[in-house]
Amino acid sequence: MDDPRNQPNDQPDAGGLPPPPPPRRPRRPPPNPQQRGRARHRRDSGLYLPLWSILLVIVLACAVTAGVVFVVLNLGGDNQRVVDAQGTPLPPTQPPPVLIVSSPVPTERPADFPVSPATATIPPEFDLQSLFQLPPDFSLAGPTLPTPVLTPTPIAITIGAEVVVFDLGGQELNVRDSPGVFGTSILFRATEGERFVVVDGPEQQDNLTWWQIQSVGQRSQVGWASGQYLQAVPATQ
Repeated sequence: MDDPRNQPNDQPDAGGLPPPPPPRRPRRPPPNPQQRGRARHRRDSGLYLPLWSILLVIVLACAVTAGVVFVVLNLGGDNQRVVDAQGTPLPPTQPPPVLIVSSPVPTERPADFPVSPATATIPPEFDLQSLFQLPPDFSLAGPTLPTPVLTPTPIAITIGAEVVVFDLGGQELNVRDSPGVFGTSILFRATEGERFVVVDGPEQQDNLTWWQIQSVGQRSQVGWASGQYLQAVPATQ
């Protein structure tokens, strides 16, 4: 009789469940054929250079540049270095300066060459006044301006001023009993050039300025007249 410990344990455990299956390895996804094609295309191209070749070119270029600089510096320093018999470097010597002197070449003077400089002379028949003399028929033409007429500055009419009647056009000035044209009575009529003394005013009526005047020759003639036909005169006249 076999040992029951060596028999496979196909029986469920105490809980009544079968044992779990062993874990499986994760499968690697298959490579993408498109990516493989791109990498292969870059390698097959004629312009493809591996990284090590690019680094090698850079190193060679740096080495060549350093060598050229070293050679140029050594050649330039050796040509300008001067040493004595003991090998001590001497300061560089400068070539002596070259002086260029130019001497003028004398020229022969002609026999008729004037000794003194020539001076300008004016012939006696030349008249300077003829340059500035205007012809007899020369005249300035322009518009004819009217003769200015000087008029005295009008004097303002005030109480106590002496006025004269003017600008009637051949008619007479109505002197009324009160200011205004309508509803008033005419006391007398004054002629042009007659003088009066202002005793009162001004008053605004019917769009006119009225002054009360008194005749210089007849003190009894007193009334209101329009200031449009009165002009103040200086006291000396």
